Order: sequence, then C-alpha cells, then structure tokens
Amino acid sequence: MTEASTTPDLAELSWQVADATSSRDVDSMMSFFATDAVMLGATGTQNGAAAIRELWEGWLGAFEELHVEVDELLDLGNGVCFAVAIQVARPRGSSGEVRQRLGFVIVRG
Repeated sequence: MTEASTTPDLAELSWQVADATSSRDVDSMMSFFATDAVMLGATGTQNGAAAIRELWEGWLGAFEELHVEVDELLDLGNGVCFAVAIQVARPRGSSGEVRQRLGFVIVRG
C-alpha cells in the first residue's frame, strides 16, 4: 500500500500564498520560502528570506486593504508552476483602488 503525500502540490501552495497575502500574514507568507530563496520581479532581486520579508512588509504596508486571487494556474511539471493572480488594493490614505494582474513562477527546489 502506498502512502498519500503530505506535501501540498504547487497549485495548492499557490492558493495558500494568495490567502496568506490577502490576510496580510507575513509569517505565513514566509513559510513558503527557503532561507536561501531568490525572488525575481519588477521590484528587482531579493536574495534570501530576510530580503524577501522586507519586500513583503513594505509592500503590504503601502496598502490599507489588499486582496489577491489566483486567476489561472498551470502545473508545468518537474516542480514548476506558473500562476496568474489579480491583486486589488487600496493605498494608504486614498479612496482609490489599484488593480494589478501578476504572473509568477513557483519553483520547488
């Protein structure tokens, strides 16, 4: 008899990251990153968990409200997943709304 894996698949991890971001739970968000993780994006390159945490804390701090929803997920195999997410946020001190569509790749090492 084979045992079921207790490790969430990449699609499930993507949903969990979106939920942690929407709830502004930086500790939960960081639980998805290895200590030597590298994050590449429009904000530049963050090397290591401390730099990634600093980026997330600053990003979340810029908004009074923030919600992330995964719009599309593709498991590309071999530990690689591509996701498209929609971020809806209200900047601090503003009544306006920011909508952003983001594409990202998750690689499980």
